Amino acid sequence: LNQATANEIAPFPDKMVERHENFIIVMAGNTYGGGGTIDYVGRNKIDAATLDRFVFVHIGYDETLEEQLATNKIWCRRVQAFRRIVLEKKVRAIISPRATFNGEKLLGAGLTQKQVEEMVIYKGMNTDERNLIKL
Repeated sequence: LNQATANEIAPFPDKMVERHENFIIVMAGNTYGGGGTIDYVGRNKIDAATLDRFVFVHIGYDETLEEQLATNKIWCRRVQAFRRIVLEKKVRAIISPRATFNGEKLLGAGLTQKQVEEMVIYKGMNTDERNLIKL
């Protein structure tokens, strides 16, 4: 990977391949290559020489797309409101689009909003964190 990003040619098992003029690499991850974090413990550290070859662009959740894909728009907007409060209050919690998509399925199966919030929003939070993010 390092040679492919740094040079005009890259090694493959059968031959050396010249880099195409439109060649780009896009990588994505939950961390910035420094290894596991308190939230993403299973991540491996990436070599500094590899990391130095890339620029880093933080891309948050696409809430417009999330709402377009959601079947329960009211629930989706509620999840997004929780997400904003978590960021604002700096509560260590992940409220991803999965909370929208799993939550709308649970609501559709007949669970109450309160039950669903316990399952997809408040999971793992202590009382203080819960109180900080209440809507």
